Amino acid sequence: AGTSCSKELRWHELSGYAQGGTYSVKFATRDRSIKTDAVQQAVDSILTLIDTTLSGYNKGSQLSRYNAGAEVEPNGMFKEIYSISRSFFKETEGALDVAAAPLFDAWGFGFTTDSLPSPEMVDSLLAACGMDCLDENMKPVRDGIRPKLNFNAIAQGYSSDKIAAYLHSLGVTDMLVDIGEIYCEGLNPKGRPWRIGVDRPFYC
Repeated sequence: AGTSCSKELRWHELSGYAQGGTYSVKFATRDRSIKTDAVQQAVDSILTLIDTTLSGYNKGSQLSRYNAGAEVEPNGMFKEIYSISRSFFKETEGALDVAAAPLFDAWGFGFTTDSLPSPEMVDSLLAACGMDCLDENMKPVRDGIRPKLNFNAIAQGYSSDKIAAYLHSLGVTDMLVDIGEIYCEGLNPKGRPWRIGVDRPFYC
């Protein structure tokens, strides 16, 4: 309906910087009205929204302001990833807990470089952590306890899913999205299933 199409499958490649590293996106389409530059701008806009919403390193993000104790009106993205995190918290019986940011920081996995906390410090931090201290709207349910949040465990996968969802909206079914985590679907440029390698894998 007014869209110029061709039977020839055309591949597009995008790259840029996001979330402290680089990203790469490859996708194919037969719709010649889809321009690489326009898709690049849209992808960068999505990643910028993720940064200004969920980054703990961006001090002006919604997450950083929430963790600093400010009253924040969460946007749709913040609400969505929080809801996803609550479902993972319940599914894993508390093993994946995004409301344990002070513990992540103490062990050096969060937004600081600390490591090897004492057992006493861990016990004191545990008292102020946990998604069971917040309701479904991120409101405290225990007096005096408002846990800080850290979405690092799922943020890159979430980002890849958001970019894939955008490409789906363009009718794309052959794609590879790499933002630290990888989403792939359909076939690669050689017409074969995607093969993903892991650099120096090891088992625990």
